Amino acid sequence: MRVQHTDAQVVAEGGQQIWAVDGVRTADDGTVMRFRHFFPLETLEWRAAEYGIEPTDTATLLDIVLAEPYLSEEDWSRGHQLHDAPDIDTARADHLARCARAKLRHRISTRGAAHPCRRVAVESPLHPEAIELKQQFVAQARAAHTHARDAAPPDRIAVLRTAVTGHGRGVGE
Repeated sequence: MRVQHTDAQVVAEGGQQIWAVDGVRTADDGTVMRFRHFFPLETLEWRAAEYGIEPTDTATLLDIVLAEPYLSEEDWSRGHQLHDAPDIDTARADHLARCARAKLRHRISTRGAAHPCRRVAVESPLHPEAIELKQQFVAQARAAHTHARDAAPPDRIAVLRTAVTGHGRGVGE
């Protein structure tokens, strides 16, 4: 399969402005299918915050966003996810590797000054304070996930007792 992006524009959807990226997929048998990929205007800003990517590295951010729809279950099962990686560096390396495999497998080109999606990289908001706040949000979410994963399982007997007795009331009261 080969994926070729043909246009990127901001459109209104549900009262919000979002990116709409148009393209053409050509299967190995020559079958052609047009597609449209929608994502929020702030997606590059989120990926910069989530994976600790320099906001000035818009080429890498665009690579990620344009490859993500083509990640398979197998891609996602390889390496760590953002929520379970030991650190952001590992999460970033694993996600970049996933995206690179998808780009190679689907022959997705995302580079070049004349690329139709370059507009996404140029016009997407990448505000430093927003990225910093989003990084804090991601850090809090990762910490909450780690805490939940590492917490002792609830006392199942106490949970059942509470469910049956209705928070301290006896059965049948």
